[in-house]
Amino acid sequence: YAIEPAYEQAGSFSEGLAPVSRKNLWGYINASGKEVIPIRYGYADKFSNGSARVMLNGKWMEIDKNGNKIKEQEQ
Repeated sequence: YAIEPAYEQAGSFSEGLAPVSRKNLWGYINASGKEVIPIRYGYADKFSNGSARVMLNGKWMEIDKNGNKIKEQEQ
Protein backbone atom coordinates (compact mmCIF):
# COMPACT_ATOMS: atom_id res chain seq x y z
CA TYR A 1 0.00 0.00 0.00
CA ALA A 2 1.08 3.56 -0.62
CA ILE A 3 0.00 6.38 1.62
CA GLU A 4 -0.12 9.74 -0.06
CA PRO A 5 1.51 12.50 1.99
CA ALA A 6 -1.04 14.89 3.42
CA TYR A 7 1.10 17.99 2.84
CA GLU A 8 3.64 19.10 0.27
CA GLN A 9 5.64 21.16 2.77
CA ALA A 10 5.72 21.62 6.51
CA GLY A 11 7.43 24.14 8.73
CA SER A 12 8.67 23.77 12.28
CA PHE A 13 6.34 23.73 15.25
CA SER A 14 6.23 26.91 17.31
CA GLU A 15 3.80 27.57 20.12
CA GLY A 16 2.14 24.22 19.41
CA LEU A 17 1.35 24.85 15.72
CA ALA A 18 3.20 24.20 12.46
CA PRO A 19 2.55 25.72 9.02
CA VAL A 20 1.77 23.16 6.30
CA SER A 21 1.05 23.52 2.59
CA ARG A 22 -1.06 21.80 0.00
CA LYS A 23 -1.41 23.02 -3.60
CA ASN A 24 0.66 26.15 -2.82
CA LEU A 25 -1.65 27.25 0.00
CA TRP A 26 -0.79 27.23 3.70
CA GLY A 27 -2.55 26.57 6.98
CA TYR A 28 -1.63 25.17 10.40
CA ILE A 29 -1.73 21.82 12.19
CA ASN A 30 -1.40 21.04 15.88
CA ALA A 31 0.94 18.45 17.41
CA SER A 32 -1.68 15.71 16.81
CA GLY A 33 -1.65 16.47 13.07
CA LYS A 34 -5.13 18.01 13.06
CA GLU A 35 -5.69 21.03 10.84
CA VAL A 36 -6.62 23.79 13.24
CA ILE A 37 -6.33 26.77 10.88
CA PRO A 38 -7.62 26.06 7.35
CA ILE A 39 -5.23 25.80 4.42
CA ARG A 40 -6.04 28.97 2.52
CA TYR A 41 -3.09 31.35 2.86
CA GLY A 42 -0.57 32.23 0.16
CA TYR A 43 2.10 32.36 2.87
CA ALA A 44 2.20 31.40 6.55
CA ASP A 45 4.99 32.18 9.00
CA LYS A 46 5.59 30.46 12.34
CA PHE A 47 3.84 31.67 15.48
CA SER A 48 5.61 34.02 17.85
CA ASN A 49 4.08 35.70 20.91
CA GLY A 50 0.66 34.28 20.04
CA SER A 51 0.42 35.50 16.45
CA ALA A 52 1.70 34.64 12.98
CA ARG A 53 2.13 36.64 9.79
CA VAL A 54 0.16 35.31 6.81
CA MET A 55 -0.84 36.44 3.34
CA LEU A 56 -4.46 36.15 2.24
CA ASN A 57 -5.61 37.35 -1.18
CA GLY A 58 -2.38 39.32 -1.61
CA LYS A 59 -2.69 41.13 1.73
CA TRP A 60 -0.39 40.62 4.71
CA MET A 61 -1.98 40.26 8.12
CA GLU A 62 -1.40 38.83 11.57
CA ILE A 63 -3.63 36.06 12.87
CA ASP A 64 -4.08 34.49 16.30
CA LYS A 65 -3.94 30.77 17.06
CA ASN A 66 -7.63 30.42 16.14
CA GLY A 67 -7.07 31.93 12.69
CA ASN A 68 -8.73 35.23 13.60
CA LYS A 69 -7.27 38.34 12.00
CA ILE A 70 -5.53 40.55 14.55
CA LYS A 71 -4.47 43.30 12.16
CA GLU A 72 -3.53 43.99 8.56
CA GLN A 73 0.05 44.86 7.80
CA GLU A 74 1.84 46.96 5.24
CA GLN A 75 4.08 44.77 3.11
